[in-house]
Amino acid sequence: MYDAREFPLHTGGNVYYNGARPYSKEANPFTLSGSDPKPAISDEGGSVYLHLTLWKKMQKAATSLVTTDILGKAKVPGLAYENTDGSPLVITTDYFGKKRNATGPSAGPFENPGTGKLVLKVW
Repeated sequence: MYDAREFPLHTGGNVYYNGARPYSKEANPFTLSGSDPKPAISDEGGSVYLHLTLWKKMQKAATSLVTTDILGKAKVPGLAYENTDGSPLVITTDYFGKKRNATGPSAGPFENPGTGKLVLKVW
């Protein structure tokens, strides 16, 4: 689906499960065709939880920190992605505020979430 987009994507290091196919121009996609993370969301007592299963082999994905240089420029304004103060962007923390591994961060929004059946409180 992404191969037919009008504007190019800047992607890399994503993990694709259960037959999902990567963008043809993605750098270092990692495919786990026979693995289904079985994602589910639950709402319990005002909190929201993400349920999923992850495997240790996912840690082999070739990743890097998201930065201004990697993101390039936004197509419409032609401007670089940056912090509000104009400094270069470097995503050094994950969704929970946990420090990212600078040389090989985990793929996705969670740094080293674990393996097996996981339940993550996301809200």
